[in-house]
Amino acid sequence: MMKRWQRVSMDASAEDGITIIRITRGRKGDAMASVESLEWFEPDGHKYTGYAAAQETGRRPAVEVLADFKKVRAVVALESDDIWDPAWGDLLPIGR
Repeated sequence: MMKRWQRVSMDASAEDGITIIRITRGRKGDAMASVESLEWFEPDGHKYTGYAAAQETGRRPAVEVLADFKKVRAVVALESDDIWDPAWGDLLPIGR
């Protein structure tokens, strides 16, 4: 069974408590992805002064990133519709 990915707009934010896989074209035209999610920071080691902030990973091939999140909840933001490969799963329309 193929995974069903929820799609969000490129301007969506991880601050909404979701992990976003952003897929864009690389220099060679290949699909590259980065992941944005909320991370918890405690700069002084005290949980009461900690805070959550969005963090983004480096870019990797989209097929690898999507495989990492196949069993974990994440949404997808696409730079353009023609980037999506149906072999990665079903992509639901924005807002569904």
